[in-house]
Amino acid sequence: PKLRRRDLLPQHQHLAVRRRAQAAMQRIHFLLPKTTGRSACGLLLRRGLHGDAVKRDCAGMEISFPSTLPHWIGGKRVFAKEGAPSTPKYYAATGEVLCHVPNGDADIVEAAVQAAEQGFKAWSAISGFERGKILSTAAKILYDNHPELARLEVLDTSKPLSESLIDQSGADCMHLFAGLASTECVNGKHIPVDANNFVYTRREPLGICLGIGAWNYPLQIACWKTAPALACGNSIIYKPSDLTPLTALRLGEILAEAGVPGGVFNVVHGARHTGGLLTAHAKVSKISLTGSVETGKAIMRAAADTLKPVTLELGGKSPLVVFDDAHMDNAVRA
Repeated sequence: PKLRRRDLLPQHQHLAVRRRAQAAMQRIHFLLPKTTGRSACGLLLRRGLHGDAVKRDCAGMEISFPSTLPHWIGGKRVFAKEGAPSTPKYYAATGEVLCHVPNGDADIVEAAVQAAEQGFKAWSAISGFERGKILSTAAKILYDNHPELARLEVLDTSKPLSESLIDQSGADCMHLFAGLASTECVNGKHIPVDANNFVYTRREPLGICLGIGAWNYPLQIACWKTAPALACGNSIIYKPSDLTPLTALRLGEILAEAGVPGGVFNVVHGARHTGGLLTAHAKVSKISLTGSVETGKAIMRAAADTLKPVTLELGGKSPLVVFDDAHMDNAVRA
């Protein structure tokens, strides 16, 4: 019999494609804040709440936010002290305040560094093969929860849901480095010299890495910085943009669910001051930034005092210039 297009895919893949297509056609509806009570500490997405919460209905899925987001330190949620400074997190499409983002102070930064130090000891002692299995599990969870994560990206960035559903590069990156964790890319190589001699190389993790992300691809950038750091046996403190902090916290939950020990992946919220405290910390061994040119210069200056290696991805790309005579609907769709 003639094969239909759907018959070319296994049944489970066909269903996944169909679900993604259906989700992409849905519109996003946001409800006004509702009054809720207080209950146990929690984070996002159908979990217990800490303090007053705002609920949103995002394409048919209820999402709950604590009034102030927690940090993720040592494998658990750490809330700022009452009255600590914070900044509002807006949903740009409507101007609504979804929640508030804490500005990590010196105590929070020190707690994150101590947790990362302990996490590094445990994680670096695991073989690359075992680390790869855990990261592979994390990649699977990211793939399985992609529709949920795409909706969080919409709330974070206000980009179209269809665009968020298409991009799975964060999970792809986790999957890639899961496979590399047990190879010579991470562990070094054995090189025969002659019949009686050989040399070998050994690659060792740096320690605590610091990742600082941008607002345009929050989850993807978090994975792009986290996956290679963890594959190589490092721990990481990740500071997302204070404009788009939501999915980094969800990534912390996913990594913990996959089996990553507490302290290996940490999230500290905050703006420039928090980034400065993290960058200057003597126990941070490596910095990776995606951000502006000016921020990159400041980080290079701060890292010079302790000779930290720095990776910088700076500046914007692919600008769209819209002139007065442009067709506005076409410009928006582009």
